[in-house]
Amino acid sequence: MEKRRSCPFGHECESIKTDPKTNEPYIDQCIWLERVRGTHPQTGEDVDKKMCAINALVVGIFDSSKTMRSLTAGVESNRNRTAEAVELLQKIPVKDLLSDNS
Repeated sequence: MEKRRSCPFGHECESIKTDPKTNEPYIDQCIWLERVRGTHPQTGEDVDKKMCAINALVVGIFDSSKTMRSLTAGVESNRNRTAEAVELLQKIPVKDLLSDNS
C-alpha cells in the first residue's frame, strides 16, 4: 500500500489552480514552502530543494543540538586545561614568584 504524507494544515505545497473570475491558471503556493540549501546534518548530503519550513525547522533544531554538544565539549576541554594550569601555579611558592632573578 502506498504511503502519502499530507500537510497538517490541509494544504498542498504547490498546485496549479484556475481563477474562477478570469478563468486563468495560477500557481497556488503555501506560505511555508521555502528553498532550503546546505548540508543535511544527519546524512551529510548536499540539499537544494523546496520543502516545508516546518520540516526544515526540525532538521535545523537537530543540527543546532549537534553544534551545541560540540561546543560544550570544547568549553569543557578548555576548562580542564585551565584548571590544570591553575593547580600547577598554586604549587609554586609565592616567594619564588616574587623573587627577582636578574
